[in-house]
Amino acid sequence: MMEFERLYAIGKDLGMTGAELKRWVDAEIARERDQRAQNREDAKAQAEQDRLRLEAEERVFKLKIELQEKTGSTQGAATDASAGQALARAAPDVFSPHKLITPFNEERDDLDAYLKRFKRVATSQDWPRTKWALSLSLCLTGEALMVIGRLDSNAATDYDQLKATLLQRFRYTAEGYREKFRNARPEDNETAMQYAGRISGYFDHWIEMSQTD
Repeated sequence: MMEFERLYAIGKDLGMTGAELKRWVDAEIARERDQRAQNREDAKAQAEQDRLRLEAEERVFKLKIELQEKTGSTQGAATDASAGQALARAAPDVFSPHKLITPFNEERDDLDAYLKRFKRVATSQDWPRTKWALSLSLCLTGEALMVIGRLDSNAATDYDQLKATLLQRFRYTAEGYREKFRNARPEDNETAMQYAGRISGYFDHWIEMSQTD
């Protein structure tokens, strides 16, 4: 009743009377009711997103602990001094990838280009390939991080499986690359050589993934 009276008063202030005023009040009541329902749905969706994000972060944390334990046992069992030094040198970078590569932003970054950049960093730092999946997972945010949360522990710690799942989730499939190739246009400040290299990459990925799909 208070809501009706509030809207009735507003309608009168706007100069409405009679049937016009009633129609306006009824419409506003319905609109506000729909808005409240939408707000509840949005809140539920956000809560679900938060839950999935927390689950993904928890899974990444557990994977990190597992890998740290494996690394520790490997170091304890190593008798060769040079091997122990190599592990000690690699460990800090594996667990601190942000010093070398910025976190992935799905709204700003191209996933395929990001994975190539990650591979260059991992290779240049001599990270053991067995640690690539964990290092990559620590760089992911948003939906990309949730992808890891939905994988089992074996897939989440296998770089090739993780990479394939991420590419598929973000439509870096044969069909996705086909669309990129056909719809590509020169970007601002992009040279002809850069543009040619970009669409050539799309084409190569299209053909490569068509053979594996």
